[in-house]
Parts: sequence; C-alpha cells; structure tokens
Amino acid sequence: MQMFDNGHVPESLLLIIAATTLRILDPDDPRPHRWADECRRKVLLDAFLPPTQTTLQTFILLQRYEWHRGSHMSAWITSAIAVRLTHALQLNLELPRKSGNVHPVSLTVREMRRRTLWACFVMESLMESGRHPFSGLDLSSIETNLPGDEHSFQLGIGNELPGSWTDSASEPSTILNLPWFQGRPDIPAYLVRLAILRLLILQYTAPYHPRNADRMPQTLPWLAEGPFYQFEAELTRWSADFPDSLRLSTDNLYRRQPDLLGFVTFHYWTPSECDGHRQYDRNIATTSAFGT
Repeated sequence: MQMFDNGHVPESLLLIIAATTLRILDPDDPRPHRWADECRRKVLLDAFLPPTQTTLQTFILLQRYEWHRGSHMSAWITSAIAVRLTHALQLNLELPRKSGNVHPVSLTVREMRRRTLWACFVMESLMESGRHPFSGLDLSSIETNLPGDEHSFQLGIGNELPGSWTDSASEPSTILNLPWFQGRPDIPAYLVRLAILRLLILQYTAPYHPRNADRMPQTLPWLAEGPFYQFEAELTRWSADFPDSLRLSTDNLYRRQPDLLGFVTFHYWTPSECDGHRQYDRNIATTSAFGT
C-alpha cells in the first residue's frame, strides 16, 4: 500500500489483485467482477502509453481473471495486447549480465523479466487452438531463460539455464528432453513444460479436424513411431516421474498442502492427455485424404 500511495503501483494493478484475491476467498461476492471491469477500463488506456512491466503484469492478471469467469473473448483480446507489450518491452530477449560500462543487471530484474515473459506465454497457451496464425508469442522468438525456482531465488542464486528454442521449437521429441527441463520440480518449470507440450499437441491434432478435410495430412495419425505415440510416450514417461505429492490418488485428493502445485499440475496435464486423444471417428473415414 505504501508503494501505491507513492505512485509506484497503478490503480489498475491493485484492482485486479484485489479482485483475484477476493474471488478466491468468496466466489459469491459480486465486488470482484466490478473491480475487474474497472481495471479493464483503466488499463486499456495505459496500453497506448509507453509500455511498462506493471502494465503488462496487469494485463496478464486481467486475462487470467477473464478466462476463469468465462469471458473468453475478453481474455483472448487481452492476451493479444499482453503479447504485444511483451515484445515492445523485449522481454523475449535475455539481458546480458554486463555490457561495456553499463552496470550489471540485478538478479531481481532479470528474474522478474523472465517470470513475466513466461507467465505471458503460459496464459497465451490457454487461448491457443493449434492454428499457427493465432499464435502471437512463438517459441522460436523466445531467447529468455526459464524462470528460476523459488529456493534459489530467495538465496540470490541466479538461474542461467538457457531458454533458446530456435533449433527445436517444432520438434516434440527434442524440446521436451532439453537439459534444463530435467530435474526441475518447481512450479515454473512444470507450467512452462506443460504449456509447451499442450501447444505441440494442439498443433499436431488441428490438421486432422474435419474442417480441414480438403487439406488433410497424408500421414496416418495412428502409425507406430508417429507424433501421436511420441506425445503419448512423453506424457506417460513424465507422469511416471512425478513425486508422490503430485500423483492423483485418494490420499492426495483430500490431503491439505501448503501450495497448489499438485492441483495445477494435474489440471494442466489432464487436458494435454485429452488433447492428444482427440478423435473424430464420425468423420475421419469420409473426410480424410487417405480414406479408411
């Protein structure tokens, strides 16, 4: 509140934080929706001013709120603005530690840039349909490192794990086995990995939709060693490596935990598994380019 009183935090950001918090505490309270609407009116004006990270963070939180209250069109439009702000701020580029006579960039600044960029990516992945023209934050444009884990961040230990996807952005067999994804049990790594996997699955399944009957891929989707089985194997292998705290079981279902890691991971993993099994049995025999 002191930062807000001193003018360091915009009112729109405070409104969406308050709306998100109260909606979690009391879903029946009508005030969060009013606060979110007021936030939207204020932050849209800020979008045409010189870009700042606080404006971008407000849009990301607003997009999340709109998505969860069912205002998907508003969330989609908000996502587009957030992506443009991300590129305007060049958050997709990793800042050098030190350049010439410029003072070194602090760990806090670098980490906040990384977290904001990847938060925007994860949120935008919710809006993704698998059709490339709708994707505004392509993996190949991201050179920013993955966000660090909370423990290292609190100890002041920087995360220098690379995050360039240029050479592997379209290779599901490669991107998910990159070294910086292995042995990372923290929330940011799980969310980023799940978001990437879901995008790859959607991009794989979209061409087999009946609306694309006139340009259906020639490759049979159920052939062994095809992309479907690569995704299936990745999901199975990854879930097998989950610690006990992240496994869906009767014990974990009712166990109180200090964080939402298990809840969030399961509810991201499950849609990815379902997207991989999308079947259009009623149409595939008559609409596919390769017949039965």
